[in-house]
Amino acid sequence: GVGGAAAVGGARASGDANAGDRGDAVAEVSAAFAVFDDVSAGSRRPTFSLDERLKQKAADIDLETALRDANAPPQVAAMLHSRHNRSDSSRHDDDAAQSPEAGVQSMNKIIARAQERLDHKVIECKQFAQRTERTMGQMRQALALLGEQLANNAWIMNTATGAISDFSSRTQALKERELEEKLAYQQAKQLDASQLEQRQKDLKEAEAMLDLTACKSMLLDRGAASGEVRRATSTSFEACFAEAASSDSGTLAPAEIRFSDARLAGVARTLSQEGQALLRLALGSAQTPIPSNATKVATSVEDNGKLAQKCVEVQSGCGALHDAFASLWGDLKDLVDESRAKLHQDDVDWAGRRDSIHSQLEALTAQQGLVQTDIAQATMAKASLLKAQEAKRAENAALSQMVRATGVSCKAAVQHIASEVAAAMRVRNELVSTKMAGAKASDIVDCAVSDWTPSPCPVPCDDTLKGGEQVLRRDIVVRGSRWGAPCPKLEYKVQCNQVKCPVDCKLGPWSAFSACTRDCDGGLQTRKRVQLQKPMFGGQSCDALLEARACNTGACDQDCKLGGWTNFTRCSRVCGTGYRERRRGMLAPARGGGQCPSKDDGQRLQMEACNKQPCVGDEICAQPMDLVIAIDGSGSLTEEGFEVMKTFAAKLVKRFRASGPKKAKVGVVQFGNGRLDKDRVVADAILVSDLSENIEDVSRKISGMSWRKGFTNLAQALLKARNALLGGRTGAEHVVVVLTDGRPSFKTQARQAADGLHGSARLMVVQVHEVEEAVLKSFASAPWQTNYLHVPGKDALKSDYDAWAAQALVGACPGAASPSKKPSL
Repeated sequence: GVGGAAAVGGARASGDANAGDRGDAVAEVSAAFAVFDDVSAGSRRPTFSLDERLKQKAADIDLETALRDANAPPQVAAMLHSRHNRSDSSRHDDDAAQSPEAGVQSMNKIIARAQERLDHKVIECKQFAQRTERTMGQMRQALALLGEQLANNAWIMNTATGAISDFSSRTQALKERELEEKLAYQQAKQLDASQLEQRQKDLKEAEAMLDLTACKSMLLDRGAASGEVRRATSTSFEACFAEAASSDSGTLAPAEIRFSDARLAGVARTLSQEGQALLRLALGSAQTPIPSNATKVATSVEDNGKLAQKCVEVQSGCGALHDAFASLWGDLKDLVDESRAKLHQDDVDWAGRRDSIHSQLEALTAQQGLVQTDIAQATMAKASLLKAQEAKRAENAALSQMVRATGVSCKAAVQHIASEVAAAMRVRNELVSTKMAGAKASDIVDCAVSDWTPSPCPVPCDDTLKGGEQVLRRDIVVRGSRWGAPCPKLEYKVQCNQVKCPVDCKLGPWSAFSACTRDCDGGLQTRKRVQLQKPMFGGQSCDALLEARACNTGACDQDCKLGGWTNFTRCSRVCGTGYRERRRGMLAPARGGGQCPSKDDGQRLQMEACNKQPCVGDEICAQPMDLVIAIDGSGSLTEEGFEVMKTFAAKLVKRFRASGPKKAKVGVVQFGNGRLDKDRVVADAILVSDLSENIEDVSRKISGMSWRKGFTNLAQALLKARNALLGGRTGAEHVVVVLTDGRPSFKTQARQAADGLHGSARLMVVQVHEVEEAVLKSFASAPWQTNYLHVPGKDALKSDYDAWAAQALVGACPGAASPSKKPSL
């Protein structure tokens, strides 16, 4: 019956496990197939023919309309017309009986046939609704997937567009930075070139002073080539000091120098302010202390408008004065080298900055190219997705239109068949009520059946769209009475799940992450994967095809990263307070404007005193050691001072007299013989003795050295000592001890030589002068507290050779020991 046919709508819920979420598609199909609005109560009622609305419809139809719509047999019509005085008998039915009972049975057959057609049409329409409902659901899912892909594509394009904008901004900033740094470089180079030119002029004048003060009885001045008469140069001068001036260090640069020799005075006047300041400093270290009865000149401001001054006449030997001018020449040579190095470094720094900027620009260009490729691919993908979306929407619209049209057709067909049922019921009921004696309306009981119960569909889907066969079954609830309609079919076979099987999305593997869009301050990395199989027919949708992650989130300005502390070194002295140290290495350098402490900063270097007990004083070296002693014989020492140096060196050497496996080898180098040859190359130091175990022989060679009266060519001495140690022993410590009275003539050369020596030997400096020289302290190996010994002048050294030799020994030899008493460790 009608109720049983309507129940087919419930078959999908129990028989189609893969139906999925119905959503809007279900609502649209249900609206199109609301076929029972006017004929039945739907599947909520278990009865077939007792639907109140169908009965009401039958009651509302007039008899003539019912006879026509029900296609009643002519005999039935004639029988009913006789009562109503109707004579129309144009229609006939061979199966109709002449009796009212036969007429009732004939009408019940008509009702049964109409009910069978109604069942068929309702099942047919419901099956169509189920198929289209699922198809539309798949289509909506496909449209949703296309929407997700378009949204993901838009995110890719927005991200890439933002990256392109960032690249453009950074590129412009880099180009502006390049212009600014190029201008700064050009300005700095121009200033440095001008400074170099002036320093070269000063250096040329200093060379003239060296020529004039060389220790000879007669000197050729610059006009000697023309046969000019040679004459001696006066080495005396006046050093004038501001009366209020003082110096905590004991060395004071004069405010004014007045040379007795007109040629020296003329050359001095041509020096720049920088050159004159260096000249005063060089001569200030060469002159004797100001006596208390020094002659005063310009004693008041009122006399000549200048500050009161003290002037001291200095009678300097040619050796000391030549050494002072060599110091001046060396300082100026250092400044020229410094200016040249600065110009070179300007070029190197600018090239480095320029190359760094160009490298960053190239990296940005490469990254921009990759991102533009992403944009191009995304643009193509967008066009394809929009085309697919448009086609899918058109397909969905066509299907929706077909669903609505089919729904209208189904609804009209069902309503027409239902009208036939109602009309046949009206005619039958009229026969029973008017033509059958003793019968009444309540005697008419039509067969009532339950809702359809579907069997499981044997296939969940079918790519051929044939589907499976499903059986619909229903039960008799109330059997029909004599005058009621018979029961309809209780089984019905239908096709089910005539839909294609779902195809899940398949994705390829992830690519490697792209390069980070920024080196610091947070950039973006992306990786991709391709779609190998797009989802279809309700299959599982794809996950993201593009994945992004943050990268290089650290600040652009980042401090260096330091490692852990090393173990402490052994104590640098066995007595008299030594030091031990430990350090921290650098694991990662500073970046951008980040900071990093120097290797000798307290954050990376820790020192602590050790072996604080006093020395006995008779210590000797008791460890294998290859030692080279470099002895200064420059003009500033004076001949007497040089003899003091030799005596001290001989006493120091004798403390390396240990025998057996702990014996030392000692070599000797003499410097202070500095002079310039015709090519302005500094004279080499002198190797007095190769490394030797014969300490007495080494001591004799020291005693036989002569005073050279040259300038302090320390760089050459260090190079000579390094060469002497090349033949040293494996396993023996290599040490160079420098005995000097002051700073070297060429600091730059000396520093380079000291730095080169530190890689293969330890450097100890013993300075014999009233004032400590910071530059000599900086040349000494670390810790300088052990490797720099200051003796406050030649008199102090002469007064106690042994004590100073003991101090030098324990500084030079960590394995020193006292023959009379073993020091505590």
